[in-house]
Amino acid sequence: MSETQPPAPPSEADLVRAVQAGNTAAFEPLVDTHLDHVRAYIALRLPQPHLVDELAHETFVFAFRHIAGFTAGTAFRAWLRAIAANLMRAELQRYARAQAHQLDYSRALLIEADLVAPQPADAPEVEYLRDCLASLPPHARELIELKS
Repeated sequence: MSETQPPAPPSEADLVRAVQAGNTAAFEPLVDTHLDHVRAYIALRLPQPHLVDELAHETFVFAFRHIAGFTAGTAFRAWLRAIAANLMRAELQRYARAQAHQLDYSRALLIEADLVAPQPADAPEVEYLRDCLASLPPHARELIELKS
């Protein structure tokens, strides 16, 4: 009786070469092998947990589209981490820009609201100004009234 051993699973380099040769199904085992690691890498570095799955997905999409530029036999996981790091950096920059724009917009709204808000005529400052104007000589008061 001869024992037949199941064939050894293809190596990571073999899977990469197969994908590079056009066998898209060979990418699935690569995703299965590295998905948890990529998700953990992103989750530990990104302050927005709702983006972890999205960026992990984008990492593998980018890797699939650019697999021709990867050298089979080198560190595939490190390549995926570099892709994820670049995607995270871009997302953080986009987030920071959006926050800055929202802050600028809020400031502009506050300034506009302050400019169009009617000033109360009975404010203490208005009374002080009226008293000051009343104490001026008539020719000085006339100059100020002409200026306004």
